[in-house]
Amino acid sequence: QLVTAAVDIVGEINPLALTMNQAVDAISRCLIQKAAGLLHPSKLFVTGGVDTLTLLALVKHVGLPCQLLDYEHFEYDKFTNQNIIDLRKQHWAYNQIHHWREPTTLISGAYGDEFLFRGPHNIALWAAWHDIDLIQLLKSATGYHVGYFCKPENEVIFRQAFNQRADIKAAYPTYTDLVRKIIDTNANDFQHCHLGNTITWTPFKDPELTKIVLRLNQQDLLDHILDATVNRQIIARLYPIALNLLSATKNQDSRQYLHMLNDI
Repeated sequence: QLVTAAVDIVGEINPLALTMNQAVDAISRCLIQKAAGLLHPSKLFVTGGVDTLTLLALVKHVGLPCQLLDYEHFEYDKFTNQNIIDLRKQHWAYNQIHHWREPTTLISGAYGDEFLFRGPHNIALWAAWHDIDLIQLLKSATGYHVGYFCKPENEVIFRQAFNQRADIKAAYPTYTDLVRKIIDTNANDFQHCHLGNTITWTPFKDPELTKIVLRLNQQDLLDHILDATVNRQIIARLYPIALNLLSATKNQDSRQYLHMLNDI
């Protein structure tokens, strides 16, 4: 006899607002607790992006044994020799993963955009629900994400959501409904994978982090959307020198300051 059970992966949603300091405190504590359970020496590829630098600050803060990489590393074994071409065709994440033949933990910034609420799809939904026209906002805005969000493919996402805001508000009439939709979207976003003896550790893949960020007031959340302020303050709190490596714009000239990595 088949027995099924439903599991609520979202859990309780707290509608009470948090200040930026409270949110940064809560997320920092969560990440530190996660890192404390990572017992094995690990590796981190530092990209110059805000998520890997948040993880750099984390491992430095907790004193986690971790080799910092500023280069792509891929060792071939029997499985990867036979399958990596097909894997890379089937899933984009295999074009970005590193690989070692020996058992290795690779710390990954994957899911940071999504679970720390900086991904265009969820931002478009949230903004439309709040009657915020991101296209207009971006015209005069500055910040880490602005250039990335102004790409044509992202502007299409923002414009479509804003034009459909009445339907969005009808589909998700309450704050709780909106948060549940955002978390459900994240839960079905599959990104990083393990490969052979290389195990990826993705501490940002946690709906509790999303819930914390979404409790910020509207202006603080907009600031974070534009300039990754939550990440910046976490880094400043845990290991501020890592901010020196942050590129000016997401996914553009991300290596511009990585020549200083050896000084970190």
